[in-house]
Amino acid sequence: MVDTSSIKQDPTIGSALCQSCGLCCTGVACSVTVVSPSQDKAFSDLFADSIIVSDDHGDNSQKTWINQPCPAFAGNCSVYESRPVDCRTFRCALLEKLLAGAVDPESAKSIVDSILSALDKLAAQYNAEYKQFLSRDEIFPVLKRLHRDAVDKASQTAFWEAYPEYLSVRYLIEKHFDK
Repeated sequence: MVDTSSIKQDPTIGSALCQSCGLCCTGVACSVTVVSPSQDKAFSDLFADSIIVSDDHGDNSQKTWINQPCPAFAGNCSVYESRPVDCRTFRCALLEKLLAGAVDPESAKSIVDSILSALDKLAAQYNAEYKQFLSRDEIFPVLKRLHRDAVDKASQTAFWEAYPEYLSVRYLIEKHFDK
């Protein structure tokens, strides 16, 4: 068990981890963010063009969301104080472990840094192959789509040979972020 006295004394420690991470904002740990036009008015006004609206749910309700990567993310959240309620209340498993004292801040940051480093490698590999300039914040949804589209044995083999770090990222996300 980790000494939690410093975590309990510093309530900003969770926010510090989140702001240094951003994996839920870039599509690595989350795919979508629910946006409520009434509760998230400031965000909705800023990013109206990115909000997806769906009306047909059989219950006469309207669902609104944004796909990841989030348009407000630029290395960290550019609208942290007015981020959607979904973002404010989301807690990945790593954050929950940190706040519960099951992992110390340095270890949590090391896990995040490992994933960010692997994403840097993936972006470099992809950019070299496709002559593009995607950042680590943009690469995961693109590779997720490529992986999903690799339906036959030859294309699956080609994907894994080109992007072996993708498996590392998926493993670390499942181990440390998924609930």
